[in-house]
Amino acid sequence: MPYVSPSPGDVHVSRPLTNISLAYMLDDSIFVADKVFPNIPVSKQSDAYFVYERGSWGRDDMRDRAPGTESTGSAYDVDQDTYYARVKALHKDIPDQVADNVDDPLNLDREATNFVTHKALLNREISWVNRYFKTGVWTFNADGVDAGATARAALNFEDAANNNVLKWSDAGSTPIEDVRLAATTVQQRTGFRPNVLVLARPVYDVLVDHPDIVARLDRGQTTGPAMASDLQQRTAGCGRCVQLHRRRRRGAVVLGSHPGPAHPVGWLHVQLDRAHRQH
Repeated sequence: MPYVSPSPGDVHVSRPLTNISLAYMLDDSIFVADKVFPNIPVSKQSDAYFVYERGSWGRDDMRDRAPGTESTGSAYDVDQDTYYARVKALHKDIPDQVADNVDDPLNLDREATNFVTHKALLNREISWVNRYFKTGVWTFNADGVDAGATARAALNFEDAANNNVLKWSDAGSTPIEDVRLAATTVQQRTGFRPNVLVLARPVYDVLVDHPDIVARLDRGQTTGPAMASDLQQRTAGCGRCVQLHRRRRRGAVVLGSHPGPAHPVGWLHVQLDRAHRQH
């Protein structure tokens, strides 16, 4: 006699798995804004800070001193600049009726906290890209050209047309020399050698297969740390941040220090209220 009941569906009620769930969230380690510029803690939303003139410390003012005479005097200039920390906020509502009815393994408080925290990181990254990872912000730019590169002996701060380098996608380009030249140029003007390199992911992907990089490594294999060593820079990260509905295809190399005011400092405040929770 064939078996009729109960069927498998009659004896089982579907329940959510507790050991797996699917979501699309970027890993915190891919964000580079806080790796490029240090976070400066402040106690006030707006204030001033001192700026010492760079040239005052770089001039040679020492002179010979004859017996019985006063030594040569020198001085340095101190100016002030200001900052304003804009407050940005976002919340995720958790109505009490929903919170009281939630089933395991969902944890709405934890999920909402992760959600708004991730949004804060994403906003900071996009703000940094829009403000600093572009041309026209830095003291000088070195542009990639298809042919006729002009930047070989030194970078020219007065005429940007003399700062062209071959595009790194060209097998005949010289990315190691280009980065080293840019770093040396900054060092000669400021006394400090840049030690951070920021690359868009498409640029990084081209560089790891570049003949100059491959030729310097054993058996033609390359890694991020090895390439950073070749370029004599600490790689802050490869831009892999994903923003839906906006595609970024540009790559650039950022070297040196921004001459303007410090970037604003922001913070995230998460508050839980049982009557009406906001994250």
